[in-house]
Amino acid sequence: KCIYIDPPYNTGNAFEHYDDGLEHSEWLSLMKPRLELLRNLLKSDGIIYVHIDDYEQAYLRVIMDEIFGRDNFIA
Repeated sequence: KCIYIDPPYNTGNAFEHYDDGLEHSEWLSLMKPRLELLRNLLKSDGIIYVHIDDYEQAYLRVIMDEIFGRDNFIA
């Protein structure tokens, strides 16, 4: 009923285990299938929280509106 994810912020930094500096389109192409999978796992009355900073927030919001429905956004 509740999903919380903390994806890479895509800040442009390089870390030992992953690259945090992808192009916006590449970052979204990695996020979209994961969010679609999570949507399939989420109950109809469930909620998903995504911990993200301002760098990718606007892009993430658009893709989440597409997957979860714009009317389902709370804050």
